[in-house]
Amino acid sequence: MNLTSSQPFWSVNNGLPANYPSLQRNTSCDAAIIGGGITGTLVAVHLAEAGVKTLLIDKRDIGTSSTSASTALLQYEIDVPLRELIKKVCPVAATRSYQLCRESIGKLERLAERLKINCGFERKPSLFLARHQRDIPELREEFQLRRKLGIELEFFDAAAVRNRFPFSRPAALFSKDGGQVDPHRLTHGLLAAGQRAGLEVFDRTEMAGLEQTRRGVRITTKNGFVTTT
Repeated sequence: MNLTSSQPFWSVNNGLPANYPSLQRNTSCDAAIIGGGITGTLVAVHLAEAGVKTLLIDKRDIGTSSTSASTALLQYEIDVPLRELIKKVCPVAATRSYQLCRESIGKLERLAERLKINCGFERKPSLFLARHQRDIPELREEFQLRRKLGIELEFFDAAAVRNRFPFSRPAALFSKDGGQVDPHRLTHGLLAAGQRAGLEVFDRTEMAGLEQTRRGVRITTKNGFVTTT
Protein backbone atom coordinates (compact mmCIF):
# COMPACT_ATOMS: atom_id res chain seq x y z
CA MET A 1 0.00 0.00 0.00
CA ASN A 2 1.39 3.40 -1.05
CA LEU A 3 0.78 5.99 1.67
CA THR A 4 2.57 8.88 -0.03
CA SER A 5 1.38 11.36 -2.64
CA SER A 6 2.82 14.30 -4.52
CA GLN A 7 -0.33 16.31 -3.74
CA PRO A 8 -1.53 17.64 -0.36
CA PHE A 9 -4.46 15.62 0.99
CA TRP A 10 -6.93 18.31 2.01
CA SER A 11 -6.96 20.31 -1.22
CA VAL A 12 -7.27 17.09 -3.26
CA ASN A 13 -10.05 15.84 -0.96
CA ASN A 14 -12.04 19.10 -1.04
CA GLY A 15 -11.42 20.32 -4.56
CA LEU A 16 -11.78 24.09 -5.01
CA PRO A 17 -14.31 25.42 -2.47
CA ALA A 18 -14.05 29.02 -3.73
CA ASN A 19 -12.45 31.14 -6.45
CA TYR A 20 -10.45 34.29 -5.74
CA PRO A 21 -9.16 36.78 -8.30
CA SER A 22 -5.57 37.85 -8.69
CA LEU A 23 -4.82 41.48 -7.88
CA GLN A 24 -5.03 43.50 -11.10
CA ARG A 25 -5.12 47.09 -9.81
CA ASN A 26 -3.47 49.47 -7.40
CA THR A 27 -5.20 49.53 -4.03
CA SER A 28 -4.93 50.74 -0.44
CA CYS A 29 -5.86 49.28 2.92
CA ASP A 30 -5.26 49.65 6.64
CA ALA A 31 -3.73 46.18 7.01
CA ALA A 32 -2.22 43.80 4.45
CA ILE A 33 -1.85 40.07 5.14
CA ILE A 34 0.73 38.13 3.12
CA GLY A 35 -0.23 34.46 2.95
CA GLY A 36 -3.64 32.83 2.70
CA GLY A 37 -3.12 29.78 4.88
CA ILE A 38 -4.90 29.16 8.16
CA THR A 39 -2.66 31.57 10.12
CA GLY A 40 -3.02 34.52 7.76
CA THR A 41 -6.73 33.83 7.40
CA LEU A 42 -7.36 33.87 11.16
CA VAL A 43 -5.58 37.23 11.43
CA ALA A 44 -7.46 38.63 8.43
CA VAL A 45 -10.94 37.64 9.57
CA HIS A 46 -10.43 39.08 13.07
CA LEU A 47 -9.20 42.37 11.61
CA ALA A 48 -12.06 42.57 9.13
CA GLU A 49 -14.67 41.85 11.79
CA ALA A 50 -13.11 44.59 13.93
CA GLY A 51 -13.76 47.09 11.12
CA VAL A 52 -10.18 47.29 9.82
CA LYS A 53 -9.93 47.65 6.02
CA THR A 54 -7.96 44.49 5.30
CA LEU A 55 -6.45 42.93 2.19
CA LEU A 56 -4.98 39.41 1.90
CA ILE A 57 -2.77 38.12 -0.91
CA ASP A 58 -1.18 34.74 -1.61
CA LYS A 59 1.17 33.78 -4.43
CA ARG A 60 -0.45 30.34 -4.66
CA ASP A 61 -4.05 29.17 -4.56
CA ILE A 62 -5.58 29.85 -1.16
CA GLY A 63 -4.90 27.20 1.48
CA THR A 64 -2.83 24.91 -0.74
CA SER A 65 0.59 25.15 0.92
CA SER A 66 1.35 23.92 4.47
CA THR A 67 -2.33 24.31 5.47
CA SER A 68 -3.32 21.54 3.06
CA ALA A 69 -0.41 19.40 4.26
CA SER A 70 -1.49 19.68 7.91
CA THR A 71 -2.27 16.56 9.93
CA ALA A 72 -5.44 18.38 11.09
CA LEU A 73 -4.71 17.45 14.71
CA LEU A 74 -5.33 20.14 17.33
CA GLN A 75 -3.13 19.65 20.38
CA TYR A 76 -2.23 22.05 23.17
CA GLU A 77 1.21 20.44 23.53
CA ILE A 78 3.97 22.40 21.85
CA ASP A 79 7.33 21.04 20.69
CA VAL A 80 8.89 21.61 24.13
CA PRO A 81 7.43 19.73 27.14
CA LEU A 82 6.20 21.96 29.96
CA ARG A 83 8.94 20.80 32.35
CA GLU A 84 11.63 21.85 29.84
CA LEU A 85 9.90 25.08 28.86
CA ILE A 86 9.89 26.18 32.50
CA LYS A 87 13.69 25.86 32.52
CA LYS A 88 14.07 27.74 29.22
CA VAL A 89 11.89 30.74 30.08
CA CYS A 90 10.21 30.93 33.49
CA PRO A 91 7.29 29.18 35.23
CA VAL A 92 4.84 32.02 34.59
CA ALA A 93 5.59 32.33 30.86
CA ALA A 94 5.77 28.57 30.33
CA THR A 95 2.47 27.79 32.04
CA ARG A 96 0.77 30.71 30.28
CA SER A 97 1.94 29.32 26.95
CA TYR A 98 0.33 25.95 27.65
CA GLN A 99 -2.84 27.60 28.94
CA LEU A 100 -3.20 29.71 25.79
CA CYS A 101 -2.61 26.70 23.53
CA ARG A 102 -5.25 24.73 25.40
CA GLU A 103 -7.74 27.60 25.26
CA SER A 104 -7.16 28.05 21.52
CA ILE A 105 -8.81 24.69 20.74
CA GLY A 106 -12.05 25.83 22.31
CA LYS A 107 -11.79 29.22 20.59
CA LEU A 108 -11.47 27.54 17.19
CA GLU A 109 -14.48 25.38 17.99
CA ARG A 110 -16.59 28.38 18.97
CA LEU A 111 -15.40 30.41 15.97
CA ALA A 112 -16.33 27.67 13.51
CA GLU A 113 -19.71 27.27 15.21
CA ARG A 114 -20.44 31.01 15.25
CA LEU A 115 -19.58 31.41 11.57
CA LYS A 116 -21.36 28.15 10.65
CA ILE A 117 -18.29 26.68 8.94
CA ASN A 118 -18.61 23.00 8.02
CA CYS A 119 -15.02 21.98 8.68
CA GLY A 120 -15.41 18.68 10.51
CA PHE A 121 -14.38 20.00 13.92
CA GLU A 122 -14.40 17.24 16.55
CA ARG A 123 -13.09 16.93 20.06
CA LYS A 124 -10.50 14.14 20.25
CA PRO A 125 -8.27 12.83 23.04
CA SER A 126 -4.50 12.57 22.62
CA LEU A 127 -1.84 10.16 23.88
CA PHE A 128 1.70 11.22 24.80
CA LEU A 129 3.89 8.08 24.86
CA ALA A 130 7.10 7.25 26.70
CA ARG A 131 9.59 5.51 24.42
CA HIS A 132 11.83 3.99 27.10
CA GLN A 133 11.62 2.95 30.74
CA ARG A 134 14.00 5.76 31.66
CA ASP A 135 11.45 8.29 30.38
CA ILE A 136 8.90 7.43 33.09
CA PRO A 137 10.15 9.81 35.85
CA GLU A 138 10.10 12.76 33.44
CA LEU A 139 6.64 11.78 32.23
CA ARG A 140 5.37 11.68 35.82
CA GLU A 141 6.83 15.14 36.41
CA GLU A 142 5.11 16.39 33.25
CA PHE A 143 1.85 14.84 34.46
CA GLN A 144 2.02 16.67 37.80
CA LEU A 145 2.89 20.02 36.22
CA ARG A 146 0.00 19.86 33.79
CA ARG A 147 -2.44 18.78 36.49
CA LYS A 148 -1.47 21.88 38.51
CA LEU A 149 -2.61 23.98 35.53
CA GLY A 150 -6.03 22.36 35.64
CA ILE A 151 -5.44 20.25 32.55
CA GLU A 152 -7.49 17.07 32.76
CA LEU A 153 -5.31 14.05 31.97
CA GLU A 154 -4.44 10.56 33.19
CA PHE A 155 -1.15 8.75 33.73
CA PHE A 156 -1.11 5.25 32.20
CA ASP A 157 1.51 2.72 33.26
CA ALA A 158 2.56 -0.12 30.93
CA ALA A 159 -0.32 -2.36 31.98
CA ALA A 160 -2.89 0.39 31.43
CA VAL A 161 -1.50 1.12 27.96
CA ARG A 162 -1.72 -2.58 26.99
CA ASN A 163 -5.30 -2.86 28.30
CA ARG A 164 -6.55 0.15 26.34
CA PHE A 165 -4.56 0.08 23.11
CA PRO A 166 -3.27 -2.51 20.60
CA PHE A 167 0.38 -1.71 21.39
CA SER A 168 2.79 -1.51 24.32
CA ARG A 169 4.73 1.40 25.80
CA PRO A 170 6.34 1.91 29.23
CA ALA A 171 3.90 4.72 30.10
CA ALA A 172 1.69 7.42 28.58
CA LEU A 173 -0.25 10.60 29.29
CA PHE A 174 -3.87 10.49 28.15
CA SER A 175 -5.44 13.91 27.63
CA LYS A 176 -9.01 14.76 26.69
CA ASP A 177 -8.09 18.27 25.55
CA GLY A 178 -7.56 17.79 21.83
CA GLY A 179 -9.38 17.91 18.55
CA GLN A 180 -9.29 17.62 14.80
CA VAL A 181 -10.42 19.86 11.96
CA ASP A 182 -10.24 20.08 8.18
CA PRO A 183 -7.86 23.08 7.91
CA HIS A 184 -8.56 23.61 4.21
CA ARG A 185 -12.32 23.95 4.65
CA LEU A 186 -11.81 26.04 7.79
CA THR A 187 -9.57 28.44 5.86
CA HIS A 188 -12.08 28.95 3.05
CA GLY A 189 -14.94 29.27 5.51
CA LEU A 190 -13.10 31.94 7.45
CA LEU A 191 -12.34 33.86 4.27
CA ALA A 192 -16.00 33.77 3.27
CA ALA A 193 -16.88 35.25 6.66
CA GLY A 194 -14.12 37.83 6.27
CA GLN A 195 -15.39 38.85 2.85
CA ARG A 196 -18.84 39.44 4.30
CA ALA A 197 -17.13 41.86 6.70
CA GLY A 198 -15.29 43.67 3.88
CA LEU A 199 -12.08 41.60 3.55
CA GLU A 200 -10.51 41.60 0.08
CA VAL A 201 -8.84 38.31 -0.94
CA PHE A 202 -6.50 37.75 -3.89
CA ASP A 203 -4.57 34.62 -4.75
CA ARG A 204 -2.01 33.92 -7.50
CA THR A 205 -0.63 37.33 -6.52
CA GLU A 206 3.07 37.26 -5.67
CA MET A 207 4.70 40.02 -3.66
CA ALA A 208 7.85 41.32 -5.33
CA GLY A 209 8.76 44.08 -2.88
CA LEU A 210 7.88 45.61 0.46
CA GLU A 211 9.00 49.11 1.34
CA GLN A 212 8.55 51.10 4.55
CA THR A 213 7.64 54.70 3.71
CA ARG A 214 6.96 57.79 5.81
CA ARG A 215 3.22 57.21 5.35
CA GLY A 216 3.13 53.46 5.86
CA VAL A 217 4.03 50.38 3.86
CA ARG A 218 4.17 50.00 0.10
CA ILE A 219 3.76 46.49 -1.37
CA THR A 220 4.55 45.84 -5.01
CA THR A 221 3.32 42.68 -6.70
CA LYS A 222 5.24 40.74 -9.34
CA ASN A 223 2.97 42.06 -12.09
CA GLY A 224 3.59 45.66 -11.05
CA PHE A 225 0.55 46.65 -9.00
CA VAL A 226 0.95 48.59 -5.76
CA THR A 227 -0.85 48.31 -2.42
CA THR A 228 -0.31 51.02 0.18
CA THR A 229 -1.18 50.88 3.86
